Amino acid sequence: MIKLLALAAAGFVLAFLAVFSPLFEIKTVIFNDDDKCVDNSQEITQSQLIGSNLIFFQAQTFAQNIKDQFVCVDTIGLERKFPSTVIIDIKSKEPVALIAETQLQVTKDGLLIDADYKVQIPTVFLPKDFTLDPNKKITDEDVLTALEITDNLLKSDFVPSTVRIIDKQKIAVYSSKDILVIFSSDKDPSSQVDSLQAILAEAKIDATKIDKIDLSFEKPVISYK
Repeated sequence: MIKLLALAAAGFVLAFLAVFSPLFEIKTVIFNDDDKCVDNSQEITQSQLIGSNLIFFQAQTFAQNIKDQFVCVDTIGLERKFPSTVIIDIKSKEPVALIAETQLQVTKDGLLIDADYKVQIPTVFLPKDFTLDPNKKITDEDVLTALEITDNLLKSDFVPSTVRIIDKQKIAVYSSKDILVIFSSDKDPSSQVDSLQAILAEAKIDATKIDKIDLSFEKPVISYK
């Protein structure tokens, strides 16, 4: 009984120290980001975290607040380093295409950002009647589908150079090797890119002879030069 009381008392003391001791107050914030979108990030995070309890501060809530403030943030990683340090890693959203005849690039979810010409990405040609507002995200479903296809292609062996939205059903993509691929807006982008990868892998050496791959049909249609 005495041992149980002693353990309970020790637990109470530890809990008290965890909550009220200045030992676990956040005193240092180490901030790592790619300097692409979060202005005054160090000041913002320090003002929100300094003095908070390292053990009990809500990391997920804090991360979501930063994402709500800065739509350009892709991921946030937070690490507690006892007794009083928080390490924050922020990764910004990456553009997947340069919008033709503008100085804007666009992320896969339609966020417009100033063009960084050091980044080698394909050029997307929007429909002629498309109205672009630099202060708003693109929400047009056809354009977003084209961007999702482009994002998937950038992760594949197929190197896209230009992307054109032909109509509401078809998206045309030229590769750096002048292979034209027609995608369907009605099919899953990831599955279509997988099909393209399979076709190119099967073709191997003969892939250089391919002129056009049309994925909009039930079965891919391949044309040769």
